Amino acid sequence: MARKPVKSADASEPAKPSKRGFQPMRAMIPDHPSEAKGIPEPVQIKATIGRPTKYDPSWMLEEVIQIGRIGGSHTEMAVQLGIHKDTFYEWLERHNDFSDAVKIADAAAQTWWERAGRSGAIGLIPNWNPTTYIFNMKNRFRNSYSDKPQEQNDGQVQVMSVTIDSRLLDAEQRDVLRQTLLAAKAASNSTVIEGEYEEGEEG
Repeated sequence: MARKPVKSADASEPAKPSKRGFQPMRAMIPDHPSEAKGIPEPVQIKATIGRPTKYDPSWMLEEVIQIGRIGGSHTEMAVQLGIHKDTFYEWLERHNDFSDAVKIADAAAQTWWERAGRSGAIGLIPNWNPTTYIFNMKNRFRNSYSDKPQEQNDGQVQVMSVTIDSRLLDAEQRDVLRQTLLAAKAASNSTVIEGEYEEGEEG
């Protein structure tokens, strides 16, 4: 029986999709990062390795404040200035004008995040996650959003009651919550803690 001739591979001929509709992973990746929704551009670092940046208030103060206006952190400010984070905090101690600019930037950053929280709470931001937002605010702005215990005259600490839906937490957050509850329950001088913890099924 004669064999059927084998067709030579033609690079110009488009590949046919498989029955399952599989596409190569490369075809799913956009050519430019800005084409991927929600993915930030690569971070540009101004500093050249081995050449420390000199303090220059003529542009650095305004740059720091601008980062704060979009909710940026101290790390983002340091990167934008092209300096190490240790240098950033050294300048905070040495230069009063830099310290004042960072305080203004911090207040602006907190305001930005609070406005974002207000927009999310009234449904203006799709797929808003209040649990992630609360964790961010408590870690970024601890002086304003941390749960401060109330000291009593007898030296005992009364902690406010908080309701947490563990289904909104990831595995690491659920583990931290579980360990915290167990540690509080095991404390020798603590009062009884009433509450329930459900491990839940991971999807």
